[in-house]
This record gives sequence, C-alpha cells and structure tokens, in this order.
Amino acid sequence: MLFNMLDLAFAAHPVDKVNSEVIEYNQGSLAVHRNLGFVVEGRRRNHKLRDGEPFAAILLGITRQEWTDRRRQLAHG
Repeated sequence: MLFNMLDLAFAAHPVDKVNSEVIEYNQGSLAVHRNLGFVVEGRRRNHKLRDGEPFAAILLGITRQEWTDRRRQLAHG
C-alpha cells in the first residue's frame, strides 16, 4: 500500500520529497519504510506516550530520485 502511495505522490503531484513519521516501537512499520528506501532523518524525543512510557517518533524521508532508483531495484528483484 505504501508502495502505491509513493507512486501516486510522485506521479500525480509536483513534490520532490515525501516525509513520514513512525513511532519507535513500531519496528514493522519502520522496516517497511526502510525497505522502500526511506532514510532516517531524525527523531522527536518523548513524542508519544504508550502505557505512560515516552517513545520517540522516527522522522523519515524519500526524494523523488531515491524513489525512482529504489522502485527500479524492487521491480528487478
């Protein structure tokens, strides 16, 4: 689904970069983002509480060129 959203974002809109945010305990989502080519750009410390415990938000981004290159790699296995 994120794959299709990136295709749409870059094909239908004049954007040069897509940003995303993942809460650090969501390792599955972080892995999907990294596999698609997102780069970790920073963290927001103590951004969200879960059961009273603070967690950081991981900030990620992917540029149009990075997506073009990564999409090609994914298509060719």
